[in-house]
Amino acid sequence: MKKIFFLVLFILINTSADENCLSGKRGNDHLINQFKLAQANSPVTRLIAEKYNLTEKTEASANTAYCEDCLTSADPHQSLKEISKEKTFFKSACIEAAATIQTGSAEISCPDSQIKRHQFCFTKPLLNYQNATLSEFLKCLKSTVDIPITPLGLFEMYTLESGFKPAYTNGGGTGIGQLTGIFIKDLFQKHRGRKILESMSNSTEKSCDAAKIILLKDLQKNPSAANKCSFIEYGEGMERNILYSLSGLVTAWEKDIKPIMKDFNSRNSADPLLKRAQEKALLNAYGPGGRGAARAAFIRLSKLSPKEFIAAMDKPLMTAKNNNLTTYTTRMHKKQDLIAKKLSGELKSRFNTERAAACTE
Repeated sequence: MKKIFFLVLFILINTSADENCLSGKRGNDHLINQFKLAQANSPVTRLIAEKYNLTEKTEASANTAYCEDCLTSADPHQSLKEISKEKTFFKSACIEAAATIQTGSAEISCPDSQIKRHQFCFTKPLLNYQNATLSEFLKCLKSTVDIPITPLGLFEMYTLESGFKPAYTNGGGTGIGQLTGIFIKDLFQKHRGRKILESMSNSTEKSCDAAKIILLKDLQKNPSAANKCSFIEYGEGMERNILYSLSGLVTAWEKDIKPIMKDFNSRNSADPLLKRAQEKALLNAYGPGGRGAARAAFIRLSKLSPKEFIAAMDKPLMTAKNNNLTTYTTRMHKKQDLIAKKLSGELKSRFNTERAAACTE
């Protein structure tokens, strides 16, 4: 009887921990239920969840199917849920901190597309899945094209855009990457982003398997930006949002930023900070002012060293008409100050020194 009591207590404690809302209201389970449906019905969700060991497994299946992992564990009876076969790029504690910061107020419920302040409960299992999805798609992208985007920069970007939460919307932007109709349309233009989408859809890399399920469908019939749930709902929507935001960065790099950085790159090719300077220039194109502001900002700062360039991108760069050319990167920098307040212990200490680099594995 005592064993049964402690078993029930253990289950209740662990279930409670999983169901605690990092943001939103407890009991407002729209996202949780949506994710459960995706786990049951979506091949994209099942593939990523299985690959990153996010599905519930029994000890027996863990020990028989993945005994090589179990043998390397200190505890040979450790459950599969606790053994990560694939590694994520982002530290869970940092994304948890980002998720507690309110980024917007309006959220979309799906499939009815109702927009209001729903305050959906956002939990750790949802966060873990999004961490895995972002990590998997970034691996796919990196296997396809050389781009100066790192987990550090993506942590800064998604923290600012949505705090890694999937249902936010504003006047134009939707979801975790706050995609706009113009951004999505640009991706499918033959002279802009379509080639990168086709490249990933034709990839033989295992890291592209989940992305290919979405892309092979979308390249046949482009999804409409008007259907916001197709960029929010778990199963393909949230996943599509991440995939498109990453692909859009590639387009901006190849078509807009890389060409004007040619001399800068050549002059600073031996500087270890060059990649970070490139990343800052590129991320600036994701925000207000878009490609035009990013190009203008780079031209103004192009004579600086990479170290000086990086520092300048974190400060306002005003034009004669009082427009800030670095609105996005300065906002990212300020948002990271809020993350620091949410962390604790050694991670907080590291973050105060290394900033977002402390949040990547």
